[in-house]
Amino acid sequence: MKLLGPSIWMPIIMLIWGVIAMSTAAVRNAGAFGGLMAYGIVQIKTDRNYRFIFLLEGAPSIILAVIAFCFLGDLPETVKWLSPTERELVTNRLRNDAGTACNTRFSWKQVKDVFIDWKVYFYMFICLGIFTPMYSLSIFLPSIVKGMGYSNVTAQAMSAPPFVISALTTIAVSFHAGRKNERGYHIGIFLVMAIIGFIMLITLSKTTMMSNCISTDPTVAMYIATVIACIGTYTTVPLHCSWFTNNIDGTTKRGVATGLIVGFGNLGGVIAGQIYRDKYYPDYRISHSITLGFICVTLALVIILKILLIRENRRRANLTIEQYELECSRDEPLDWHPDVIYVE
Repeated sequence: MKLLGPSIWMPIIMLIWGVIAMSTAAVRNAGAFGGLMAYGIVQIKTDRNYRFIFLLEGAPSIILAVIAFCFLGDLPETVKWLSPTERELVTNRLRNDAGTACNTRFSWKQVKDVFIDWKVYFYMFICLGIFTPMYSLSIFLPSIVKGMGYSNVTAQAMSAPPFVISALTTIAVSFHAGRKNERGYHIGIFLVMAIIGFIMLITLSKTTMMSNCISTDPTVAMYIATVIACIGTYTTVPLHCSWFTNNIDGTTKRGVATGLIVGFGNLGGVIAGQIYRDKYYPDYRISHSITLGFICVTLALVIILKILLIRENRRRANLTIEQYELECSRDEPLDWHPDVIYVE
């Protein structure tokens, strides 16, 4: 990206993604559906209607790639559709927000710092614990809903509302967390909500109800549980991503750490695929139990990390002059600088 510039690099990525998505329509055994879109597409009277979903998902990316190529600038100073005053305002805001990250040169020392920073390892395992239920729900929610007794088409339609509600909640909560400059409590609260949702899915499963000789139909309650689980899971994703980017400074260090944390977290997709096996269908009680365990461990890690960050902020606030000068003398202190206050 540094060689080509964002104005060229971004449209290329968007164009390639759009072409790949549309080309997937030619895959003979493709079987992915996407909520309401899938529900509408399956109404098309053709034996190849599932391919339309890839055409509809890929076309917007190609169109946006062309628009981005025409209007996206590399830097605020080079954007033609901003006035000189607006360019100066945006540039100053970015400079103030970036802090020491304004220095964009590559640093091997910052790469080394990533692997000796204890915060990175906390964020890695928290990311894994959040991404595992996220992938579990995003991939298997239609199957989970179908297991409640609904048809394939109905299950696809009913898998959309939990994601829509989660998206709206995520926007509101992220705005509030940004205003309060806080992450730990927000993440913890919604992890508790996810825990409640998965506990409901486990305890309300028909297998559990039958073993306890309860004849009440739990279908509606289980669907509500999926909504609660989705809200609790998806809301934590952007909160966590903003948490570690706020607390890791330096262009190189932040870039390497982000790749390491998100890459490790994406192993959750592999884990989810192994947890939600066909043999656990239709109630996925064992699958939900394993996912619940991941969330509980993640909640514990979030609590511990928040406590450690609070202690570190207090320690920095109470440094003596000699201790302050000693820590300032460190080569490329970045987020270890005593003036840096971690987002808790």
